Amino acid sequence: MMADPNTMADCLKPWLAHDGWHSGHQLDEERFLKAVKKLKTTVGTDWSECEFQDAVSLVIGSKAPAFEDSVHEYTSIALHLRDYEKLA
Repeated sequence: MMADPNTMADCLKPWLAHDGWHSGHQLDEERFLKAVKKLKTTVGTDWSECEFQDAVSLVIGSKAPAFEDSVHEYTSIALHLRDYEKLA
């Protein structure tokens, strides 16, 4: 079953709404971790790399191509967190 991209996007908005979401600043990293936690509690751990990237793109819109490297980096981290939660 595929995760709903709009629901996933809603979970990620509090993190991605900030212009510096990709900065690596401690506050941005905390927002990212909270967003991934909300993703787990809202849609569970049954989502793919592509679904996560699509949800990010829904939020950041036309800016997505400019942040492709950051999207890939955070997707990788989110996948590791998701996989850890599957084992827990």
